[in-house]
Amino acid sequence: TNPAYLRMTGYSAEEIIGRCPLEILLPPEDRPSAEEIGNFCYDFESGILNSFEIVRNVRKNGEYFWNQLSFAVVDYEDGSEKKVVVIARDVTEQIEREEALKRARDDLHKRAETDVLTGLSNRMKLAAFLAAQLAIMGERGQEIGILHIALDQFKQVNATLVHAAGDAVPRHAAEVLRRQVGGPGLACAC
Repeated sequence: TNPAYLRMTGYSAEEIIGRCPLEILLPPEDRPSAEEIGNFCYDFESGILNSFEIVRNVRKNGEYFWNQLSFAVVDYEDGSEKKVVVIARDVTEQIEREEALKRARDDLHKRAETDVLTGLSNRMKLAAFLAAQLAIMGERGQEIGILHIALDQFKQVNATLVHAAGDAVPRHAAEVLRRQVGGPGLACAC
């Protein structure tokens, strides 16, 4: 162990030296049994030692973090037993940043395909859905149906009543459509 590793884990050298990291750094819910830890041995033929691994670990204070492990094998010329040096790097910030970016991408994608007022799919989603369904149905020799529903005199409702009432009409219609459309269907506000 070195000072950087001790800072990263929160343990002292006395608490770490002579112990298997599996028994103290893995979260309790992921920790192998004492017997499995006692039997643990690196498989030099597995290829794991030629790559890196990202594992969820827990610091002494109970805080979870992401640890990137890479490995170096020390092969002694005198025939002594090979040793494995594990290089640990806290990549929590990087993992959290990547997860936040993925959530933001997913959210933007969802927003790009959703009508803000009704929560139904919009024209962009409808176009992609129809293209996919036409391809599938065409291969099967089946047809596709489209039902267009117009809200009669909606302009009058919107013009004569407050916007809240005007917004309630398409929201109610959207909820009715959402309940009725099932299976491979798509309810859309276009």
